[in-house]
Amino acid sequence: MPRAWSLRQKEVIDIVSAKRLGIIHDVEFSLETGVIEAIVIPKPPRLLHTIFPGREYVVPWENIVCVGTDLVLVRMDEKTMKKQAQNLEIKGNI
Repeated sequence: MPRAWSLRQKEVIDIVSAKRLGIIHDVEFSLETGVIEAIVIPKPPRLLHTIFPGREYVVPWENIVCVGTDLVLVRMDEKTMKKQAQNLEIKGNI
């Protein structure tokens, strides 16, 4: 498993849609174990971004397929996307 600092500023590509998701901005990890749990990628700004901040992709570690020198390949299936949408609704960000 790579170190958190080595993941920052890497480009993230979804292998399901072949879509560029963005650049890794942050890493979530467990305080108890120190293991990386997810990577955080800010979504591109939209017109209402100032009204609805906090829009971001949170990719669980198990959805990361490959970590290369320049980019990270992830699998963002419908299940993951729906879970993120539900989490945003709970937080009130949608």
